[in-house]
Amino acid sequence: MGFPIFLFEWTLILFKRNRIDEAEAKVIEVFNLNPYVLDLFLGNSVEKLPINHWASITTQEYAKECLSYSHTQPNLIDFAQWLQVFMETAKFQEAKMMRIQNGG
Repeated sequence: MGFPIFLFEWTLILFKRNRIDEAEAKVIEVFNLNPYVLDLFLGNSVEKLPINHWASITTQEYAKECLSYSHTQPNLIDFAQWLQVFMETAKFQEAKMMRIQNGG
């Protein structure tokens, strides 16, 4: 457990250090804590999910307020492309469905 933006930054560092397996695991951790951070970073549309927002750090508003990174930043384009592809994998989609089904 931790703060979603810190975990997102940790994911970014793991990716940049080519520690992809660990970065994948951390992406899932970020999503489980705040499911809005990743889509906001990628510039995707974001809708409120039917989950329990048990703390302010789990909300869409928190992600919007605290996320200062964007897929358009030149030094993050490679990370954004990798993240977009990873979020379409069965591994991520299964984790996403479990998070939504469990409700938080």
